[in-house]
Amino acid sequence: MISVCLTSYNGESFIRQQISSILKQIGPADEIIISDDGSTDSTLTIIDSFNDRRIKVFKNKPVRRSSKYKFHNVTLNFENCIKNAGGDFIYLADQDDIWIDGKVAACQQSLLTNILVITDCVIINESGDVLHHSYFQRNNSKAGILRNMFLQNAYLGCCMAFKRDLIKHILPMSKFLVPHDIWIGLLAEYYGRVDFLPQALVEYRRHGKNASPSGGRSSNSILFKVDYRLKLLAAFIKRISN
Repeated sequence: MISVCLTSYNGESFIRQQISSILKQIGPADEIIISDDGSTDSTLTIIDSFNDRRIKVFKNKPVRRSSKYKFHNVTLNFENCIKNAGGDFIYLADQDDIWIDGKVAACQQSLLTNILVITDCVIINESGDVLHHSYFQRNNSKAGILRNMFLQNAYLGCCMAFKRDLIKHILPMSKFLVPHDIWIGLLAEYYGRVDFLPQALVEYRRHGKNASPSGGRSSNSILFKVDYRLKLLAAFIKRISN
């Protein structure tokens, strides 16, 4: 059984297209787990309009506290989503992307021998125009715990799928709330084999309302980056030591 974990928050502009692209690739016994972070637009109405028993919506209770880390609420929303997933294979999805045909088949083949797979993706803009044909090439994406922790994070959540066995290592999320995708990727590398699949199997949309900055230049100071990476390292060591 496959569980697609999709988080939503005021995603009325693109969520219909994303859900449609997922539904046609999963089977009748699979599920889409949607954790909604308190949407005030028509997101939930659009989700309900599918009238598909495979779609299960869980209301997250957002913690709108002040934080210098922009990924704070996204991490908590994905944690709620993964906690409610019942599948043997967990796929992560953002509300504004599009799955390319063949994504599930390719990932399932990789997961026969790997604990986690991450595919390449095409970067598109709000209108669907291609900005970059390969996120892997643009980001120089490669495996390596220290590389991804200190140089350049390659773990893009919307392109990741993993075996259920990994959940016991990633949940609960660290009290120092790191981005969900790098947290999952680093722990997957530590506890098993990770596959970087060169096929572009997601249209990854970048626009002004994205919840995460992946795919763009960071405006954070050097001091901020050093502080964040040291805290990430401490959280990682603490988790693998338990």
